Amino acid sequence: MEQWTEYGNRISRYLRTETFPLAIKLFKSGEAIPAKLRKPRVRLGLCTMFNISRRTGESLWGTARDIYCFGPAILGMLD
Repeated sequence: MEQWTEYGNRISRYLRTETFPLAIKLFKSGEAIPAKLRKPRVRLGLCTMFNISRRTGESLWGTARDIYCFGPAILGMLD
């Protein structure tokens, strides 16, 4: 994990982006969700979740049922 943090720091330093770098982790069904991740109280679009994470640096999670757009299908979260 430290390696990914270092990559993110390098991206921020060299590109000087206005928002935080973004990564996506897909969890397997039944896999434990880390406590540091926050689940939004309302259904959001995937792009809205990305934007919140990019702007605030907060890590969000949701299931395919929590996301109301085609994002979950694109990421292979649906059968």
